[in-house]
Amino acid sequence: SVMHFLVGTDHAMEPPPALVHFLVESGLMQIDPDYHGPNAAENAPLVITEKGYDFMLQDNHQQVWHFCLQYLQVISEKENGDRMVKEALLLLICLSFARIGEAYAT
Repeated sequence: SVMHFLVGTDHAMEPPPALVHFLVESGLMQIDPDYHGPNAAENAPLVITEKGYDFMLQDNHQQVWHFCLQYLQVISEKENGDRMVKEALLLLICLSFARIGEAYAT
């Protein structure tokens, strides 16, 4: 559904607000600079950027890593960012050893 949202497919379900914010912050989408309707600052739709088109042309593995790296960048800029990045990296490392359908120790 994220891909449909990126390209503006009619009737595409809008992702959660946090994901929409993430798409804008990561530069994959932007507020439509050509929108001149009422309350343009508040009502302008989001459109895909050149970076967003490049993202769509990547294979699934590259897209997943793109999201992971962007997420790490975003959390590193927050208060306690170093601790949050370490926890996120620990989760990724744990996931790399996980197998689908098998329980893992906590």
